[in-house]
Amino acid sequence: MERWAIIIAAIAAFAAIAQVAASVFIAWSISRASKLSESLQISREIDTLWQEYNKMVVTDQGFLDTLRHIEGLSESENETKERHYVFYILNIIYIAWTAQKSGRDQFDHSHTIIRDHLSILFPKRQILLSILEGNRGYNKHFVNDCRAVLSDTNLR
Repeated sequence: MERWAIIIAAIAAFAAIAQVAASVFIAWSISRASKLSESLQISREIDTLWQEYNKMVVTDQGFLDTLRHIEGLSESENETKERHYVFYILNIIYIAWTAQKSGRDQFDHSHTIIRDHLSILFPKRQILLSILEGNRGYNKHFVNDCRAVLSDTNLR
């Protein structure tokens, strides 16, 4: 009888330790998921602000004038607008590419978006290539994929 009591106590102790370990793991997982979610939210907000910035340069003359004055740009107004327009469209392409690579695009719209939007930017490919070749934070695989699509002779 004493032997069974010891075995039962040992099993209960093991179960308690397993429960604590599971609770710690769950708490760690929730904390990690919360931090990741917060990082993604911050990234989304930054992307939204950059897109708004690019759009304002293209659509708001006062904003464009202020930007050109602050940055002391020597390029023409149209060149500044074109560069920000390319950034705007490129960021849309990047979001589609990211969705495609992560498997979030169940209907494979990303491929069409990427190809169609790069064809829109094709006449401005020199600006596009200078952005892609600069250190702008785009994934190197994304840059390579864009280059491959731009080199497709059927895109023109």
